[in-house]
Amino acid sequence: MHPWQRGTGKRPWVFYGPKTHPTMYLTILIERSALSLKVSSPLHSNVMLESAVSCLLEGRYVFSKTDSDSLRSADSEVHAKFWNQLQMVLKKMLAVALSAGANKFPVSQTRQLQAISNRSGDAEKLRELYKISLKCPELSQLGAMHTLWTS
Repeated sequence: MHPWQRGTGKRPWVFYGPKTHPTMYLTILIERSALSLKVSSPLHSNVMLESAVSCLLEGRYVFSKTDSDSLRSADSEVHAKFWNQLQMVLKKMLAVALSAGANKFPVSQTRQLQAISNRSGDAEKLRELYKISLKCPELSQLGAMHTLWTS
């Protein structure tokens, strides 16, 4: 921890808000999501996938019509990386939900996967989220995706 952080007690990413630094904010969300995936173990991978999706859906705070357009044109690489990350995580979650429903795992692991799959929503909800992410990679969709995710 840097000396300037000790005094404030804040994490470095707290200084980069969605309205003041949208590109940096999205970059931090991408990195935090990637970290969740990297540190996951097979027993807790679904919890970490949920954490990664929830983190990425925080990108909804960046959206405003003008911000979204300017962000997309100015930082298309970050925008593309953000959507690729979101699609990859949703695809993994959908695969896990479908696998749990098909009982392709040992009994103990199937129970755990089904409990997690039920908690995070059914395969239809994940399928719909994945479809939305493929159809319209716009930050404006993140609010609707978050509403569906939390319903």
